[in-house]
Order: sequence, then C-alpha cells, then structure tokens
Amino acid sequence: MRERFIAIDVVWKHDFEAEPVRLLSVLDSDRYEIRKLEFFRDGRVGFADGERTASGTQLGLLPVPRFDCDKR
Repeated sequence: MRERFIAIDVVWKHDFEAEPVRLLSVLDSDRYEIRKLEFFRDGRVGFADGERTASGTQLGLLPVPRFDCDKR
C-alpha cells in the first residue's frame, strides 16, 4: 500500500524580518511534517527533513491541523 502525502503551501503576510514569508511542507498521512522549506524576504531558504536542517528551520513536533483553504 502506498503512503499518502499532503503538500501545503502557505504565504504569510507580516512585517517580521526574521520570520519566513512562505512555508512549504510535506505531511505524512498523520499530518506530521516530514519535509519543510521556509523562504525569507532576504532570499534565504531554510529546510528541514528527518535528518538535516538549515537556517534554523525545524520540523513541527505536532500534527498540522486541518484548515479551510478559502479563509483569508
């Protein structure tokens, strides 16, 4: 049986220089992050997976909640 993955792409509108403005995550079937990319205003890209991290990016410790994609 193939494992089901979920991809989410979040654009975060804010004024915090140190925080990412876009987050891409791949979730497993239980909604835990297994890969993540974070994009920052200054061009940096952080990443994390089960073995590596860069630029302070880390995988979440809890499952990602479900959300309504139409809410803005």
